[in-house]
This record gives sequence, C-alpha cells and structure tokens, in this order.
Amino acid sequence: MTKERRAKYPKSFALEAIEEQTQGLRRLLALGDSPYFNVIAAIENGLCRHLPQFALEVWPLGKLGKVEAFTAFSPVRIIVREDIYEGACKDDARARFTMAHELGHLCLHWGFPRPRLAPDAQIPNDPSPKGRIEKEANQFAASLLMPRTVANRIDDPHRLAILCRVSDRAAFYRIHNLWGQNEDLTSEDLRKLFGIK
Repeated sequence: MTKERRAKYPKSFALEAIEEQTQGLRRLLALGDSPYFNVIAAIENGLCRHLPQFALEVWPLGKLGKVEAFTAFSPVRIIVREDIYEGACKDDARARFTMAHELGHLCLHWGFPRPRLAPDAQIPNDPSPKGRIEKEANQFAASLLMPRTVANRIDDPHRLAILCRVSDRAAFYRIHNLWGQNEDLTSEDLRKLFGIK
C-alpha cells in the first residue's frame, strides 16, 4: 500500500468560506453578532472549553523577539508574546487583531504550522502560497472582529473601528472587502444592506 503524500500548503479559502468559518466560531463561543467581544476571554474561557487539547501560551518578549504570536499544532496552541497578550487584555486594536489572526490560522490552516515571521519580515500582497495563508488569516481576523451584519451597516471606517475596537486601517479594509464583493449593487441592494424597507 502506498503512503499518501500530504499537501505542502492548506487548501485555499474564498472570502465567503472564511465568513462562514468566523460565524461558526462566533456561534460556538456564543458571541452572536456583537460588535465587540473580549478576544482573550473568548480564547481562554470559550475555546479552551470546546477544544480541550488547545492551550494559549504567553511567552516573554526575549523568547519571541520581534515575532508577536504564532500557532503550533503539536501540541495545539497559540503562542503569544507577553506584551501582545497584555495589549489584547487592554483592548489594544493591533493586539486584538493579532490574536484573531492566530485564531484564523487555527481554524483555517489546521495542522499546517507556519514559520515564525516578524511583522517587518512579511511581504505585503505576497502572491505566494505563504502570502495567501497570511491574507486568509487577516480576512478571518477582520470577519471575526467586525461581523458582516455590523460592518454592512456602517460606511464610515472610523465609526466601525470604534464600535468593534479595531484600527481604522482594519475597518477600512473590512468595508472595502465587503463592498468590493458587490460592485454591481443596485439602489434596492443598498437599501437591503442597510435594513431600509
């Protein structure tokens, strides 16, 4: 019997599939469509309860250097730098996004560990499979922190950022990605998006 070769990279996810994954995680963690939630409590109290083999590990700055966080699978865990963990506990927008990004790797890329890269070592708009994986984790984080039902009703990135406690930049990209999917919107479509009869 021949041994099956494992793929080098995880399968790719369309934005709609990522939206479904985040909605599933929100349901599992009983977050509903709340525009804000405590990401650390959701991980420590919710995810750990549903995924017993999972752990969140906080490592000192000296041990991780420029790497803010990463996801590992043997054992299953998210390792986060101490300052990022503390920032997420205090609702720092970047730290919250970093934690949600790692949840994206956990949910979308199960079993495919990534090399630890400092943010300044990552290439923006990287077309490689590694770049695609990072983009998917970012889309997951944006969808988790800014649910579609909330983001579709707000056309001002700054208002969305304040409501969901994310950065203005993250909110801008979230709105752009959602509206960019619907370039042929009619006036009726827009009214539906905003809940106007």
